[in-house]
Amino acid sequence: MKKLSLLLLFSLIHLVPTNIQPMEKNEKKKTIYEFFGIKEQQLLLSDIKNVIAQKTIGPSGWWYPLTAYQSQNGVYSVLFHPTKDLVSIASGDGTAVLWDFNGEELATFKYKGNVYSIVFHPTKDLVLIASYDGTAVLWNFEGEKLITFPHQRGVNSALFHPTKDLVLIASRDNTVVLLNFNGEELATFNHQKWVYSALFHPTKDLVLTASDDGTAVLWNFNGEELATFPHQKWVNSAIFHPTKDLVLTTSGDVIAVLWNFNGEELVTFPHQKWVNSAIFHPTKDLVLTTSGDVIAVLWNFEGEKLITFPHQRGVNSALFHPTKDLVLTASDDGTAVLWNFEGEKLITFPHQRGVNSALFHPTKDLVLTASRDNTVVLWEKYEPENKWALEQVLLRRLLNLYVKTIKQNSVKNIELMNTFLERVTNEFNLDSQELIDIWNTFDNDAIKRAIFNDIMKRATKKTQD
Repeated sequence: MKKLSLLLLFSLIHLVPTNIQPMEKNEKKKTIYEFFGIKEQQLLLSDIKNVIAQKTIGPSGWWYPLTAYQSQNGVYSVLFHPTKDLVSIASGDGTAVLWDFNGEELATFKYKGNVYSIVFHPTKDLVLIASYDGTAVLWNFEGEKLITFPHQRGVNSALFHPTKDLVLIASRDNTVVLLNFNGEELATFNHQKWVYSALFHPTKDLVLTASDDGTAVLWNFNGEELATFPHQKWVNSAIFHPTKDLVLTTSGDVIAVLWNFNGEELVTFPHQKWVNSAIFHPTKDLVLTTSGDVIAVLWNFEGEKLITFPHQRGVNSALFHPTKDLVLTASDDGTAVLWNFEGEKLITFPHQRGVNSALFHPTKDLVLTASRDNTVVLWEKYEPENKWALEQVLLRRLLNLYVKTIKQNSVKNIELMNTFLERVTNEFNLDSQELIDIWNTFDNDAIKRAIFNDIMKRATKKTQD
């Protein structure tokens, strides 16, 4: 559709008459980089909540923040729904949230203390929330509490069984409990200290627990101990291999260890400081570890170090892409980074403080980052046919973000909206009717007039110059 001038736009939406002439058609247009006062190969996108994304162009293409969530006191965990466009967020401000890809909160679950995790049921519209208040709670997507699973102290994690109506709850009361959806306790797995995590085996009736008492333990569903995997210090995680009878543990004793189900140590993966996480590759004989020694490391099953992914501060987590030879790391240096298997840095996702976790979407080109700057950001990869197409996508998203801000009558941000509307209407070939429709969503005539008057002043000054 033909570009609409500033004068024609506001005449069509019947604000106030004016005799101001539009800018000359032959005036040189600036690039989006010049408009926003930033260098080439950078994009800046802000949603007024101080969520700022920079340096998001790299060898892996264009990435930009699709939307962002603001917590009041830190974010403990985030997860993608396996099939729906949803994200779960557990926060230190006493809330858990279901959040869609448009940035809308679909359900909020209120607590009196920290919420440590919120996980999706694999097939049903249910979530399971673990909290400092000593409970795990089963909720539906409408925010209705269905059943409470109480503990004596804070609950560190709670998980659904992949195929059965069972839950597994790990607590600071030194126990893990297996329960059905009626709240009936089927088995208890005891440790000497806190239990950090507990997992179901993907296909067998087995449970794997990791504890502050320096052990990980393999159990059956009857509560019988089958094997113990000892460390010299706390064991913060223990996971099953997806298809083989193998276990991978991480510890404060600066090593990750590969074990068989008999409790035999097969391979050690050493670091210089505590190991934060270790995962198996979904199909290859590879292990990925992260540590406080500022690196993530890719290893083979023989314990050979293949690739190192360096950061400036400790690395909190690292994940394999589900189908591509890519790694995503999250670090205390305030960045998440996408790497290839050659150790080449492809893209950096910046935050203002340390990044606790970063996740790949299981099927889409999306990345989710959670930070101690109290934000969760959903990043989208975009591959336009040309740069102009990308600019239009960014401008549409920016316009919608500013619209949300002004609709909330946030007067201090009117200046930002003024400037942006002028840029959009004068310089870019946005769909005219779309812009009018968005403008007409404003429900405050005083703000409309304030924005219009300011833009007219700017346009007048421009024509005089």
